Amino acid sequence: VVDLDYTGQERGASCIDQLGINMSTMYKQMINNAPDYKSFFGGEYRAGQDPYDGKDPTVGSIERGPHTAMHIWVSDPRMPNREDMGNLYSAGYDPLFYAHHANVDRMWNIWKELGGRGHHDPTESDWLDASYVFYDENKQLVRVYNRNCCDTTLMGYEYETSRIPWSRARPVPRTKNPRDLTTSMQQIERVEKINFPVKLDQIVKVLVKRPTT
Repeated sequence: VVDLDYTGQERGASCIDQLGINMSTMYKQMINNAPDYKSFFGGEYRAGQDPYDGKDPTVGSIERGPHTAMHIWVSDPRMPNREDMGNLYSAGYDPLFYAHHANVDRMWNIWKELGGRGHHDPTESDWLDASYVFYDENKQLVRVYNRNCCDTTLMGYEYETSRIPWSRARPVPRTKNPRDLTTSMQQIERVEKINFPVKLDQIVKVLVKRPTT
């Protein structure tokens, strides 16, 4: 079973446990961490901005989560740059790349259908008018704009409606009972009562009052 939260280390979970982890991961990346399109897609590059100026925009929840995890999970750790799927220049050599990115586009569609005020495509003209050049089936160069790709029906296809069980897989808080949290907090000394410096040969916990402003 694929690990949709994979970061390069095997977690050794059973298939059943891994399915639960995947459900929670999808819920976090599609719902908790993506209330609006900037959270989902990430920050934008503006017209005239140098993409190599070292000021990369924020990465969206869908890219830093299941999208990248799948690339790393499928890649070959024996290769110097985790080819094929684990590196930008070589990912397209793996046939799975195309099925994977078709599913990422499908998740984009599902995210919009989940509803909510922020669940819509970007509206900035810089993004809508961004374009890319491809060869078509007749080996002719064609220019494609972002605004032409937001509605899949305009491109001649739509995704089949299917169950999304992860939409009900809200992660369970570590502390189920608020009283347990209150009790544990009462056992921690306030920072004013700690004599500094403190020897850090064991775990040290202190309560710090939150500033009012």
